[in-house]
Amino acid sequence: MQPRSISIVGAGIGGLVAGIALRRAGHDVTVYERHETVLSLGAGLVIGANAVKALRSLDLEHVVLGIGHRLSELRVVNHRGTRLAQTDQLSVGGRYGAIASLAVHRADLHRALLEELGDGSLRTGMSLVHIEKHDDGLELTFANGEVHRTDLVLGADGIHSTVRSAMGIPSHERFAGYTCWRGITSHIPTGINPQITTETWGPHGRFGIVPLSQNRIYWFATVNAEGPHDAVFKTWRIADLRQHFRSYHADVNAVLDATHDEDVLWNDIRDLEPLTTYVGWRTVLLGDAAHATTPNMGQGACQAIESAAVLVRSLRRHSSLDDAIADYDRQRVPRARKIVDMSWTIGKVAQITNPVLAGLRNLLVRATPARVNERTLDFLYSVDFDR
Repeated sequence: MQPRSISIVGAGIGGLVAGIALRRAGHDVTVYERHETVLSLGAGLVIGANAVKALRSLDLEHVVLGIGHRLSELRVVNHRGTRLAQTDQLSVGGRYGAIASLAVHRADLHRALLEELGDGSLRTGMSLVHIEKHDDGLELTFANGEVHRTDLVLGADGIHSTVRSAMGIPSHERFAGYTCWRGITSHIPTGINPQITTETWGPHGRFGIVPLSQNRIYWFATVNAEGPHDAVFKTWRIADLRQHFRSYHADVNAVLDATHDEDVLWNDIRDLEPLTTYVGWRTVLLGDAAHATTPNMGQGACQAIESAAVLVRSLRRHSSLDDAIADYDRQRVPRARKIVDMSWTIGKVAQITNPVLAGLRNLLVRATPARVNERTLDFLYSVDFDR
């Protein structure tokens, strides 16, 4: 395909991955970020085998291998620490031909991707206000008065996407019914295996523990809420979380004890009700702008990376820009929609706090045949971005 002028709105993970890959493919790429500096909000994330494969297809696997921490096992336990389910991540990785679970600090990943993007492609302090169609492309107008012409616009600007609004695609943001704290510890407490990630399902919410590189742990805590923006939860600090989860097993309390208040972020869990299309005339949505999902499958960043890889492949396959965009939409909408729906359902089940229902859920989780979990893994990881 002939080189194009491509404008990417948003310098998050999906926007940066797409920018790096498209620039390497010979396109004239500019990434526009509304903040004056690129913010690395969030704490940690896990890169699954599907995203590792997508990065490999873009010759970017080395980026996550250089900063990531490989996890060997995933466990789901109850609040006393009794095991409900487990997955051998090393075996899964061998089965699907890629590391199955690579934990990274979001800020580390952002820095690494910015280095790969290089100088000259990133413009900060550029807040998009308008997109105008022309016969030969699109015209972007920014809040500072600058106007730029481009062949293709990628909206990688998050769940509140300006690009999506400009495209006129109807969207509905959903509050999942629970709120979340995320933190990073100053060290890995004694007794916690740095190769094993655990998710605790208990009567007061969930608590996840994900070891990172450099002797750190990324953790998250989710608690049911009556509605978004809860004024009480907004004030909670480590002491409040320690009190709330005081009946949970020792690892939970040890992790909270190893965390400082300034290293904790709080936000409600939301997603986008699945869209029917991610594209418009010479415009494409990716990442949270297209398929914001709850974090219950660890697929938010992974799906943004997948979208970037599929778009690059579609542009390579088709000489027509319209055909490439349509090909991207056909591939991404059904798959991402299924993941959004699955993650939403998992969250509803995992957040059950009624003692009787939670007990039944735990029995079912323990009794679930391995082949059921394997079908989910096949759907997630049996993907090929090189064909």
